Amino acid sequence: MAGLGLRWKHDDRPQRYGWAPGEYIHSRCVGQLCRELEDSSFIGAKRAIICADCAYAMPDEVPVDRVAVMIDQFVAGNPDKWEQALLRPQLVGWFVGRVMKAFNGAADPDEVYAKVLAKFGSET
Repeated sequence: MAGLGLRWKHDDRPQRYGWAPGEYIHSRCVGQLCRELEDSSFIGAKRAIICADCAYAMPDEVPVDRVAVMIDQFVAGNPDKWEQALLRPQLVGWFVGRVMKAFNGAADPDEVYAKVLAKFGSET
């Protein structure tokens, strides 16, 4: 168990990908870096499943633009409405309303409107 001394240190880095600072001693890390180690014990929050070193070695997640994805889904699901909106731009509001309804009004209406107009502008 040669890796024990290095892995059992207190770490103050912020929470990331299944690891959080804490005092709970874990017997096994499921991270990529630790898979080759014979002993992958670490200290972290009680619910942590991965050590800090493995968590910070993982690449950053690519943020998903949920509003743009929803707009694309409504355009793909309603091609006839989209064709009508291309001919009559005032129908763009129909897509804004559908996206806002899908997010239960929690999306920023100005952002939704701007993204629908950008999609509309790229198609004309």
